[in-house]
Amino acid sequence: MSESWERLSADGAPIANIADIAIVVANEAEAQTTRAALADVIEHAQIRVASNAMTLPEGPTLVVGELAQSLSITALSVPDRDFLPSPFTPQQLLLRAQVLAQRYARETQQSTVESPHAGILKLVAALHQATTTEAITTLVLDGVIRLFQPVSSAVLWFGDHLSDPSGRSLEGPMDPEMVVQVHTQFGDELSRVWQKDTELWITPSGTPPAESLLNSMPHARTHPIRAIPITAGDTLLGALLITSDEDRRRAPHDHELLNYLGKQIGYAASQLRAQAQHTQTEATLEETTTRLHDLEAKMNDLSIIVRSIADAVNVAVIFYDIDNHPTMHNRKVDEILKLTGYDPKTGKSTHVYASDRRTPVKRDKDIVSETLEGDQRGVIYWVGDPDKDDQRAVLTEAHHITRPDGEPLGSAVVTYDVTDLANAIEVREEYLATVSHELRTPLTSIVGYLDMISDTYDIAELGLEQEFRVIQHKVDQMVTLVRDLASAGAREHSLRIEPVDLAALVSHSIAALTPSIDQAGQRLEVEVPPSSLIGQIDAARVARALDNIVSNAVKFTPAGGTIKVSLSRDGEDAVIRIADTGRGISKNDQTRVFERFFRSREVREAAIQGVGIGLPIAKTIIEAHGGTITLESQPGQGSTFTIRLPLRPQGAPFSSLPDHP
Repeated sequence: MSESWERLSADGAPIANIADIAIVVANEAEAQTTRAALADVIEHAQIRVASNAMTLPEGPTLVVGELAQSLSITALSVPDRDFLPSPFTPQQLLLRAQVLAQRYARETQQSTVESPHAGILKLVAALHQATTTEAITTLVLDGVIRLFQPVSSAVLWFGDHLSDPSGRSLEGPMDPEMVVQVHTQFGDELSRVWQKDTELWITPSGTPPAESLLNSMPHARTHPIRAIPITAGDTLLGALLITSDEDRRRAPHDHELLNYLGKQIGYAASQLRAQAQHTQTEATLEETTTRLHDLEAKMNDLSIIVRSIADAVNVAVIFYDIDNHPTMHNRKVDEILKLTGYDPKTGKSTHVYASDRRTPVKRDKDIVSETLEGDQRGVIYWVGDPDKDDQRAVLTEAHHITRPDGEPLGSAVVTYDVTDLANAIEVREEYLATVSHELRTPLTSIVGYLDMISDTYDIAELGLEQEFRVIQHKVDQMVTLVRDLASAGAREHSLRIEPVDLAALVSHSIAALTPSIDQAGQRLEVEVPPSSLIGQIDAARVARALDNIVSNAVKFTPAGGTIKVSLSRDGEDAVIRIADTGRGISKNDQTRVFERFFRSREVREAAIQGVGIGLPIAKTIIEAHGGTITLESQPGQGSTFTIRLPLRPQGAPFSSLPDHP
């Protein structure tokens, strides 16, 4: 038996000992007979009793005797089972056991040696379970060594926007710069290998990338290196490097497995990168969402703050989009619109009145639209039922709102409640009218008595000539002041239009002021055309406007200074310029010189006489004639007033002067 056993195992294959085979019989009697037959051959034979196929033991089993005859072919058609029906001799039993042991050993050997194909499938399954690129690299290196037994192996990752270039061989980590060099040198070739399903071998050619690569894989210096592209779709992610004996190329089947492995490595890596990108995208989205929520909260807070501020101010504000649709307004708007009887469907109001508070205006017009178009800028209206005590004076303006690049966003219509100011103006006008009227009566008496004294007595003979002239001069000043106050407080001024020689008018007006100019020690220059310049004007009022402007020049020009008055024609306009070399006017004050009762701080500090109504009256008179008056001035260099009056044809209609300058 021992010789036979040695023969069966002479090829060195690891087979199971025959004593490991279970010999199964039907009953105890057969068990004793079988044990006796094998007593000289096997000292410890496993003889078991089983009544049917369900009780057969696991592992290699030889069924003998009656049980072998009663079992079905299906129960016995298993690689690790065999049968021997009765009758049988001990030699037959031994031979059948040897055959079963040999067959079992062969099956066991085949199951313990992993085939490359099966190994690749297991490796690919593991790759797709990996959670990091480093784990993929480790699995690939271990699997390649186990399945293909190369001299050396390495995995290179060329890097992308999610990761840097890296690599690792069996000897350890590789220099990222070397990985970049390999990618630069062999990237195109690897792409062609992948596209055409060919092979790429790297040999010690003396090029820097190859030399650097071989330095990272010292065991591969004497062997060629096969580079298998690691791809995902159309993207080259890296390379799998495997050394092989130069004289023993791998079989085509191995090459196919390696190409397949390269693609699967790429798919697994791309899956990880997709997950990483997805994670990064989710993190970015979460961060963006958080920022948006914070921004939304801030915008809500800002909206609350803006609305609270808008409701707190005593100004009505409506915002209109680019299509002129109202999108936002404050509390004050509701109050004012309620007073006007505003109809949002038509955009019209029923309680909008002129300055007298009772004359209806704009009933057939959309005031908001007119304001948006700029037609109502700076116009004051009274709103509210005149039979009630809640009328309010309002001033409405529109402001266009744009982005920094000029793109329009809409318009804001702002309405100011100027009731207190309007009431104050009315009180002032009434006061001026009352004061001028009350002063005019005693002044008239004073002027009358002065004239009577002058006609009755010889003032020079009485030795009172100088005192009398001073009284007359001061009375003339008072008369002029009262006249100006009366004009400032008057609600209506009519014009008396007639043909007038402007050259003569200018010369006569300046002549009347020459004594004052001489007394102030100033030089006067007058330039008028030699021929007549006829214009349709109110001579008295234009002369008064000219007198007011020249008088201002006299007051603000120091001794030795020059005052120049000129008249010329420019097309259908007469142009009068009054220039002086006085103290000049600052830019800030230039915007207010035509406001009634405005006097600059410098003038007040210098105690220069005047009440600040001469220039406003002059402007009112000129504009009533359809003309304009402009100012050019530099502090310390003087001022120039330019009057342009249209030379209207005879018979042209003229409107009355406005209610107030």
